[in-house]
Amino acid sequence: MKPKQWPTGLPTALAAALLIVTAADSAAQSWWDGDHALGEWNGLRPELEGKGCTVTGTYEGNTAGNLSGGYGRGWAYADNWDLAFHFDLEKLMGWQGASFLINGVDRNGANLSGDEVGNFYTIQQVFGGNTLFLYGLSLDQKFWDDKASLKVGRFAMNEIRSRGVKPTETLA
Repeated sequence: MKPKQWPTGLPTALAAALLIVTAADSAAQSWWDGDHALGEWNGLRPELEGKGCTVTGTYEGNTAGNLSGGYGRGWAYADNWDLAFHFDLEKLMGWQGASFLINGVDRNGANLSGDEVGNFYTIQQVFGGNTLFLYGLSLDQKFWDDKASLKVGRFAMNEIRSRGVKPTETLA
């Protein structure tokens, strides 16, 4: 049986450092009253956003257990860290309607399906092995007053959005 792993690695260290840095910011603005979970980074976040750079991050973790069935009893924890940088190229360099996105993912943990159950489809959909990888790298160009866009690069299919048209309206 493989040893169970808890969140480790660079993303955990970065998150801890960011929490320490933002502690001073929390005195000026309550976490509940702010727009961002980690505060305004002593004014750096709104300054960066005003210049065209937005930093976002997400964390997803889950613990699952197998109490009966399969070929073992036990539990597993898996997590997924995502760090993304979105650049508004219109603000940064005057390129109207263009934006650039780069984001990476760090996955850690154990696989309950593989370790204890033996099924093909993973119980913990967040599990993806213990790996750090480039998730997205794309350039998006909007046209015709944002009515159309062209996106090129590496991105998930669920990032493609369409505008639904009601039977009684036209796109014009």
